Amino acid sequence: MTFFSANTPTHRLGPQPLWRSVLRSVIALIDGETVTRRNIASQSSDLPMAPATCDLIAPSLVHARDIYVIDFDDGSLLEQVDEVALWAASVTQVADVDTVMALILPESPEDVLVIINIDTMGDTENAVERLLALKLACPDVPVVIGSATFSRNNFTQQRRAITDASVRLPCGSAALALAIESSVMNSKR
Repeated sequence: MTFFSANTPTHRLGPQPLWRSVLRSVIALIDGETVTRRNIASQSSDLPMAPATCDLIAPSLVHARDIYVIDFDDGSLLEQVDEVALWAASVTQVADVDTVMALILPESPEDVLVIINIDTMGDTENAVERLLALKLACPDVPVVIGSATFSRNNFTQQRRAITDASVRLPCGSAALALAIESSVMNSKR
């Protein structure tokens, strides 16, 4: 798209009374046009246009990773992860932390990421116990936890013993993407 400016007559460039500017603005709003001192028009370009994409997560952070999601059967976390982590090798919903550990222990941990809705795990004591077991068995695996009871998102290493990042559920795509990126970066430290 190319923009150009058409020259305006010199009598229109001089100062105009305020009422005339207001009147032109009102008429422009009614007619749906924009009145300026320069007329801007567009010309189509003959260049082929490629669709624009915007990745929320750096592709190198999730490229070739298997992402395991623990959520309720009717939860939306799996679909959100699938939309945000476009470059992941796979996004799979699993039943619980024990199933995740059985799946990832034979694999190499650098190719795995785990996202858990801890509200599916019952009480807090059970959730913390299972998350400690996961982090002890696979300390290099990035883990993101989410809960509706969290007061805010936390992308720091404050909960390092059980997770690498946490989000308040339901969360938006940007918060989930930041949590995934943070968990990958925090697990490397």
